[in-house]
Amino acid sequence: MRTKNFFGENFLEDAIEFFNKMGYIRGFFKGFNLNKVDENLDGIYVLRAKEEDGKEFVLYVGESTRMKNRIRTHIKTHEKIITSVEVTPFAKEMDRKQRLYLEKIMINFHQPRLNLQNTRKDFFDTKIILERTDIEEEDYDKYSFKELQSK
Repeated sequence: MRTKNFFGENFLEDAIEFFNKMGYIRGFFKGFNLNKVDENLDGIYVLRAKEEDGKEFVLYVGESTRMKNRIRTHIKTHEKIITSVEVTPFAKEMDRKQRLYLEKIMINFHQPRLNLQNTRKDFFDTKIILERTDIEEEDYDKYSFKELQSK
C-alpha cells in the first residue's frame, strides 16, 4: 500500500529499500560482494589473479572455518591483483586434519604462487617416471644390476 505524506508519495517503501540497500552495500569489500559468503562458512577458497597479458592464474589456495573474514584479509593484502575468489563449501562437517588434507590436494592440483607451505614438496616425494625399456623379462640375466637400475 502506497501512502502519500509530507515526505513524499512512497516514503515508507523508499525508506525500507534505502536501508535494505545500505545494509547490503556494507557487505561489499573492495569491489567483492561478500554477502554471498556466510560468516562462519567452512570450506576451501581459491584466489585468482591475471598476468599482464590477461592470462589467469591461481594466486593462493586456503582453508577456513570463518570464510568471510579470511577472504576479507586476503583482499586487503592483495587487492590490486586479485580478480576473483572461488569458494567451495564443505558438504559435511570435517575435523581439522580432513580439511587440511583437502587443502593440500587443491594446492598440489593448482600449484598457486603464494602457497609456500603445503606444496608438493611436503605432500609428495620426488616424482618417479617409468619409461618403457627394451628389456624383456627373459633378458634380465644379460645385464648387470647397475645397468638394470639405470634403465
